[in-house]
Amino acid sequence: MRDLRAWPGWNECVSPITEDQPSLHDEDVVFIQEDYRVTRTIFLDQQMILAKTTPEWIAFCQDRLGFQVPAWTKGT
Repeated sequence: MRDLRAWPGWNECVSPITEDQPSLHDEDVVFIQEDYRVTRTIFLDQQMILAKTTPEWIAFCQDRLGFQVPAWTKGT
């Protein structure tokens, strides 16, 4: 989370905090999905943290975080 929160446009859309979904801490691991949305789980449409992506967000993921969509998700 710490690395993602470094993006100036970061805006978490965290669902209400429950016992099974505690608040997010800088040390927590989350998942950047193939469409650049961010989730708490490995599943694309579950427990969304960042749902709206922008070209700036994608550039941050690629340039600052070194994230690239795996080739196998592109159908190759």
